[in-house]
Parts: sequence; C-alpha cells; structure tokens
Amino acid sequence: MHFRLLLSSLLLASATFAGITPTPALSDTVYLPNGTKNVYLSDNVLYTSVSDTSFAFHVGQGPSKLFLTWETTPYEAWANNIAASVSHNEIPLSDFVLLASANSTTGFDGKWDTVAVIDSSKVSSRGVLVDFTGKSWIRFSMKKAVAVYDARVFDASNGANDSWFFLGTSITQMAFNGYALDTTFAEQVTALSPKNTPATVFGGVGGVNSTEVAAHLATYLAYAGNVKFWAIEMGTNDAWGGYTTNLSAYLKNMQLIIDSAKARGIVPIIARIPATDSTKANWQINPLFLDSLDSLVVRNGLRTGPDLYGWFHGHPEELNGDGVHPNIVGAASIQRLWAKAVAPLYSDSSSVSVSRRVPAAGFSVSVHGSVVRLSGLPGGNMTASLFAVTGERLETHALRGTSGSFESRLPHGIYLLQLNTEAGSQRTAIRL
Repeated sequence: MHFRLLLSSLLLASATFAGITPTPALSDTVYLPNGTKNVYLSDNVLYTSVSDTSFAFHVGQGPSKLFLTWETTPYEAWANNIAASVSHNEIPLSDFVLLASANSTTGFDGKWDTVAVIDSSKVSSRGVLVDFTGKSWIRFSMKKAVAVYDARVFDASNGANDSWFFLGTSITQMAFNGYALDTTFAEQVTALSPKNTPATVFGGVGGVNSTEVAAHLATYLAYAGNVKFWAIEMGTNDAWGGYTTNLSAYLKNMQLIIDSAKARGIVPIIARIPATDSTKANWQINPLFLDSLDSLVVRNGLRTGPDLYGWFHGHPEELNGDGVHPNIVGAASIQRLWAKAVAPLYSDSSSVSVSRRVPAAGFSVSVHGSVVRLSGLPGGNMTASLFAVTGERLETHALRGTSGSFESRLPHGIYLLQLNTEAGSQRTAIRL
C-alpha cells in the first residue's frame, strides 16, 4: 500500500512524518586516464586507493548539484595543526580543480568547465557542493598525484541535507577512520531508511580537547561548515585522569561549539563521553562531566546523541589495551550507536506526537524499550510486522492467542505496526 494511504489509517492527531531529505549516492566507479576503472574507492577498505593526477565519475544527466566527499589518509587525523599534544601526518588533497562535462565519453575527452577550485585545503576529509546543471561527468584534476582512499558523489539537487561530519577525538578517529568495518554508519542508516544514503566526513583528531576545537572553530567551519549535521564526540581528553579541573572550560567550549554550529545552520548532536575500562586505564570519567554535559544538551534543546559512556561501561571488552580507545568491535559499536541515536531523524520530525499506548481497532499496543506488547487480539495464528514510515517492511514476528509480545531489533524511532490476522490487516504507529 502507498505510504500516503498508510498515513490515513494511523490514529494520530496532528502528527507529521518528515525525515531527512535524501542526498542520493550516485556512481561509485572511478575512471582513470589510462582507460581503466576502479570500483574500490567506496568499498570501506582502507588500503585501496587511486594515486593519479586525475580521476572521473560518470554521473549521467539529471542532478543540478553534486556533493562530493573524499578522504586521503586512512588511520590518520583530520588535521595536523589542531591538537598540540599529538603529532599527526595527514596528507590533504589540495590545490586541485573539479571539472564537469556534458559531452565526454571517457571522462577525459570532450569539453570541460571548472565548477570548483580547491586551494590550500588542510584536512584529509571534506565535502564540496558544486553546480552540475546539464552535465554528466565530474572529474578531479590535481597538480600532483595524491593517494585518495575514498571518494563519493551524491545528488544534492535538493540540498546536502543528509550529510554528517563526525567531529571528535582519537576515539572518533579510530572508530571512523581506523578500521575496515563490515557495516558503516551510512549503511546502517540506509538499512533503516532505504531512500537515504548519508554523505559522511570524518573529523577525528587524536589528542584534541574542547579548548583546541574552540580555538580552531574557524578551521572546522571552513572545511565542514557545509555539512548539515555535526556528530560530536568530545570530552575524554578534557576529563582525562578522572579529574574535574577542566570542567568549567569544557562547558564554555562546548557551548561555543554549539552556538557556532547553529549560527551556520548546522545541527549539532553530542554523544555522552565514552567510559574507560578503569581496570586498564586506572581512571574513569568523573560523573560531574557526564551530568554537566547532559544538562548542556537539554538546555540547548539538542537531540540526544549515543550514550557511549553507558555502552563502554557495560562492554569494556570492546576497548583496546589502554582501556580508552575502541578495538574493531568497539569501533563498529560506535558507528551502530550513532546510527541508532539519529534514526528518529529519518522517520519523524519534532512535531510528531505519538502516545506510548496507541489504541487501534480491536487491539492495543504498549511499548517498553524494545519490547512490543499487544493485547485484545482475536486469537489464532497471526503475524505482526514493523514497517519504516516510508513503507518498507523491516521485521515480522509470529503471534498466537489473545495477547503476545516480541522484541524488536530496530533502532529508536517511529514505525508502522501491521497486525495480520485471518480476518485481514490493521495498522497503527508505535515509537520504540
């Protein structure tokens, strides 16, 4: 059934579903000057790269604007000059132009127009919005060869609204740029909302604290100010050793980061500071940092980010030998927890009003965490299916009798629940 028809059956008052406008991913095949093709720049494998003075994507005609992202230095920090305590050796992609063509057949012949000039870029990962009206090819043209490990093209005709900048410490650096994971944040979002393919820019810097981020906000805004969402992990280095000496400065700096992001139309979302494995690190995040950060999020009306403290406090085995940084399992958990935390953005808006107990014809539903309980059922063999608000079936569970329950594995958010019985189907909305 079409989603508009589904909405008419929901027993909701004054509710709307307005997820993030998609920024669809386009071609992932790279064309090289020697006539070969490379399909590995978007495979999440960190050691595959293109080292050439130019490479091109055949997008095809249609998009009026493109959002292009790239990454040059896996395992390394986003920038060299932000954290004073740690030396970094990232190699930025700099001093190049982006060209677009309407009549090329190979990516290198035909007529080309310059759509962007990138001078003196000082970061290893960023995104650029370019005009693409009437064009079908986009090409990177560099003055000198630089190894590019990840490059992607997105249709931004309706804006680069589904774009994410992961600003953080070495924890973010390792989680998003340190391991070749089977499933990424973007892929998990797409699994939830198939029309969305988030564009991601990775901004982890080992050793950085909030004071250094605040001092370099001009750099962050210059290179990531065109990204819609800032997913922020910050505080481990401020709270290092379990002390509260830096708490006042931390809160002042975080407020400045929030205000600066909002002033640019950026949506900041802040994770709780990750717990350490205190048996290895010999210290733990002071609760005053956590409580103060929670209050800051509420005071600024921000959406809640992932509870990285709660997760790693309960799963210390996902931290490596120093008890602070994630191992490959912990890195995967961080990306999954971010996807789960922001999932409601893809399925609802702040105007959604859904009761925790929603009556429907013939049965009622109550939700407790991830457990869905149904009562007043007609009996017999039944199934309960959960759909994304865009209409895709995500889960199906068998039920029998006049009441039943099941545990969902879906992230927090609003879903459509369909009860299938011998007499037919009924639908309502629930919030996990």
